[in-house]
Amino acid sequence: MMDEAGTTNSDDAIAALVRLAGRRPAVPEDAALRVRSSVRDEWLETMGRRRRTRWIGSAAAAAAIAITAAVMRMTPSPSPRRVPLPVRVAVATWQTNGAAVFANDVLEVAGGGTASLAWGSAILRLDGGTRVRISSIRELSLERGAVYIDSNRSGVTIHTPIGAVHDIGTQFEVRLAGDRMRIRVREGRIDLQHGNATHSAAAGIELDSDSRGLVTRHSIPRSGAEWDWVVRAALPIRLDGRTLAEVVGTVTREEGVTPVWSDSSARAAASIRLHGTVPLSPDEALDSALVASGLTARTEGGRIIIQRRK
Repeated sequence: MMDEAGTTNSDDAIAALVRLAGRRPAVPEDAALRVRSSVRDEWLETMGRRRRTRWIGSAAAAAAIAITAAVMRMTPSPSPRRVPLPVRVAVATWQTNGAAVFANDVLEVAGGGTASLAWGSAILRLDGGTRVRISSIRELSLERGAVYIDSNRSGVTIHTPIGAVHDIGTQFEVRLAGDRMRIRVREGRIDLQHGNATHSAAAGIELDSDSRGLVTRHSIPRSGAEWDWVVRAALPIRLDGRTLAEVVGTVTREEGVTPVWSDSSARAAASIRLHGTVPLSPDEALDSALVASGLTARTEGGRIIIQRRK
C-alpha cells in the first residue's frame, strides 16, 4: 500500500491486508466448551443445510496450496530503466511470494489458476488464462481473460482493444474474449469510453461491447456462479481476534450477498471474538466462524440468513 506521498509502507502489501490485530480476549468459557463438545457434529450438520458448495477442512486447503505452483508468469519490461511499483503478488491467493512488479511488466495466469495483487489502493484479481500489462498503480492493459477490481477510490483505468474502463470507486469485472468485452458492476459505477462515446453502468448492470462500439446493457445478479472465480481469488482470512460480525461482513461482501441476522439471539453472537491462525478461504472462514459461535446459515437468493442452531 502507499501513503499520500506515493511511497511504499515497510510492511508487505499482502501481509498488511491479511495481518490480524494482536491477541484479544478469549471467547467466553461456556461458548468454548460448547464448541469443543459439538463442533464436529455441528460442522457436518451446517454443511448439510447450506445450499452452496464449500471447501471444508485442512485437506481442501492443502489441495489448494498444492495447485499454486507455476500458475503465474511474469515477463519483465524491455525498458532499460525499470520503475518499481507498490504491487505485491499473491499467487492463487494461497501463497504470497512478495514478487515485485515493475512498470510495463506483463503478468499471465495459467488456465485453472487465479491470482490477487495489492495494486496501489485497490485489490486486483486475475482469472485463469488472463494476460495483463501493468502500466502504473492506476492503469493496466488487459490483453485477454478477466480482471476484477475492488477499490474504494476512483481513478483506475483498464485499457482494452475495445475501449477504456474507468473506475468510479467500485467492485467490477472486465472480461475480454476476442473482439468482445463484458463489464459487470457489482458495486459503485464505471464509465466505458469507446471513441467519443461514454457509457456508464452502476451496480447490477452489465455492459457488452464489440470492436465496432456497439454496446448493450443488461441487469445481472451480484452473486452466483459467474462470480465464483472472484471468491476463489480472494485473499485468505485469519479469524484470530476478529469478531463474528467482522468475518460475516468481509465474506458476504466478497460473495455479493446481504447478511440477515434472524433475531436478537443471533445478533448477540455478532460480538464474539474468534480464534484461529490458519489462513482460510472466505467460505471456510464463514463456516468456521458460524460453527464456533453456535450459529447456522442458509442462502436465500442474494441473502444469507444467520440464525441460532436449533
